[in-house]
Amino acid sequence: MRFVSVGVAALLPLVLAGCMAAPPSTRAFAPVTAPVSGPAPVAPTPAQLAGAARAGSCAAPAAVEADVFARTNRHRAAAGLAPLRPDPALSAAAQAHACDMARRSSMTHVGGDGSTLGTRLRRQGYAFATGAENIARGSPGPAEVVAIWMGSSGHRSNILNTRMSEAGLGLALGRDGRPYWAMVYGARR
Repeated sequence: MRFVSVGVAALLPLVLAGCMAAPPSTRAFAPVTAPVSGPAPVAPTPAQLAGAARAGSCAAPAAVEADVFARTNRHRAAAGLAPLRPDPALSAAAQAHACDMARRSSMTHVGGDGSTLGTRLRRQGYAFATGAENIARGSPGPAEVVAIWMGSSGHRSNILNTRMSEAGLGLALGRDGRPYWAMVYGARR
C-alpha cells in the first residue's frame, strides 16, 4: 500500500489540504489556468450547487461529478496520461468523507471517527495498491476546485500521478454554508 502526501495550502476563501497526515505548510498561490483542449462542460451555478447539496442527499450531483472528471481528464490528457475512470467504491469513500467534513464544518483528512484514507478505502472494499485524496472547502464549482488543485503542486501530483487509474468525487454542503469537496484517486492491487 502506498499513499501520496501533500502539504496544506491557503487561498481565500478556499482552504486546501493534501493527502494523509502531511506536515503542515502554508503558502498562497494563484490558480493555474493551463490550456486544455476541448469545450468545457457547463458547470452548475453556485446556487444550483448549493441547492443540490441542500436537498439532503449528501451526494455530488451527476453533472458536477461529470464536470470535475472532464476537467481533470483534460489535464491528464495534456500531460500524456490515460483518463481516470469513475469507480463506485472510490466515489462512496469520497462522498462519505465529504459528508463527514460538512457535518463537522471541518476540512481535514482525518474522519470524525479517526479514520484515514486507507480505512475509508477498506470500508468500501477497495483493494488498493495506492491511493490519494484531495479535499477542498468553499470552492463554488468544478472549474474553481480543479483550477485550485492544479495550482497546488501536491494536489496536481495526485491528479497527474501515473499510478492512479480510477477516482471518485464527493461533495456536500456544510452547516457553515460552504461546499466540502473530496476527490479520491486509486489503483487496485
